[in-house]
Amino acid sequence: MNLEQFEKQIEYFSHSTHILAIDMCGYGGSDVPESYQDYTTDAYVEDIVTLLQRYKSEETVLICHSYGCAIGTHLYSRLQPSSSSSDNTTPLLHHSIKAMVMIGPKAAMTSREENGKKQLARTPDWVIDLARKLDRWGGIHSKSVNRLLHANAGEDLRRKQIQWNKSSRTSVLRRLVMGLRYPTPDDFRKIQCPLLLMAGEDLIYNWCRAANNRVQLPFIIPKAGHQTMLEKWELVTPIISTFLIRDCGMAAMDPSWQITVKCQEENKWSLKNTEKWMKTPIISTPIGRGPGKFRAMKVLRQTDPDHSPSAFLAHHPEVGFIVDISQREPSYRTTDFEATSICYTKLPSVSKIPPAKEDVDRFIAHCNACWIEKPGVEIAVHCHYGFNRTGFMICSYLIQEQKYSVAEALQHFLQARQPIGL
Repeated sequence: MNLEQFEKQIEYFSHSTHILAIDMCGYGGSDVPESYQDYTTDAYVEDIVTLLQRYKSEETVLICHSYGCAIGTHLYSRLQPSSSSSDNTTPLLHHSIKAMVMIGPKAAMTSREENGKKQLARTPDWVIDLARKLDRWGGIHSKSVNRLLHANAGEDLRRKQIQWNKSSRTSVLRRLVMGLRYPTPDDFRKIQCPLLLMAGEDLIYNWCRAANNRVQLPFIIPKAGHQTMLEKWELVTPIISTFLIRDCGMAAMDPSWQITVKCQEENKWSLKNTEKWMKTPIISTPIGRGPGKFRAMKVLRQTDPDHSPSAFLAHHPEVGFIVDISQREPSYRTTDFEATSICYTKLPSVSKIPPAKEDVDRFIAHCNACWIEKPGVEIAVHCHYGFNRTGFMICSYLIQEQKYSVAEALQHFLQARQPIGL
């Protein structure tokens, strides 16, 4: 219920989409009303409906945690078209929900929990406060924290958790528990959009895995407790992203797609880029263990006196091949290398994203073929500036073919291709 618990996911997805993050009534920066009615599951659902009507979107993804999964399920049911409803906006909102993600969902309350709920109704606040203080005995390693976090959780996260536990008001907890309503099996069956279930590792997984032969199992995050999105955010967040992009068809959330689209209109030879190109060193020192070596260079330019095809032929007789891995048509006449000592080849790749494995394999195979044809010559490789993609391709070759370690390859490229390397 506290937005801080989603800080990693909010930071990650804010780079690729719009985020509507909600502090529910009684938590974070939201109001703390006295009425019990404001804390019921149905009241929370109506609050979210109001926000979705205010901040409309053609594609909405509900990411829920713990009790929020129950709220999300009731929300989905609430938005389904009904012949008895006069609200014309809810069918549109229902249609906009493209996927749901449930982290640490709870299917229903046990009979013990139901009895505890009844007992809570007649227990004074001061008694509950005392019980909560005793529950926090032991600080960051107390039952209060261990109930939510895995035994391997770090101290920083444990400090945050104990602080969240302390900041949660007893009066709010009482009202929330008294008003909660978990979904029925019929409510869960109404969910028709793609659904991703995620939970921390539990003993239930062992027999569940053996018994389930039909339905794909939920994602089980190892060494994580109830706060899965905090404890293993580096696993949880990419899993959610992959699910939305690959399984739900939300390609616009793919950072590589966004970069590609946004860069389609980019002018590689704008004044700013031309100045940067002019300041970039022309070519690196030899790279690799030989006998044939690589040269990383910036793209040639037909009208440049120092780095045109004719100038390059005159200054670099040691180069036998040019491999152009830029995506667009080169800014020089490749025909100028015909019937010369240099053979030009185009192996296009997309800028600003790591080359695909297929691109790397093709590059390695081509370079090996070049050195079979002309042993000992150097291969000049360029993208636009001769750093990122060029460095990635050359370092990949050094690692896979010449048995460099990753650190050695990066350091070798940095020394050869000043000032920034890869």
